[in-house]
Amino acid sequence: MDWESNRRTFLHGAAALLDRRGWSSTDIERLFGLNWLRLLKDTIG
Repeated sequence: MDWESNRRTFLHGAAALLDRRGWSSTDIERLFGLNWLRLLKDTIG
């Protein structure tokens, strides 16, 4: 699996979970998407 597939799978799962709690996918992108995943990608190379 390439990085982008993993990212989309993760965000899709997170969106499904948090959507039930009233979170929007925009909130998820802001929270997890950009900063967290960039940090993780830098960490694992």
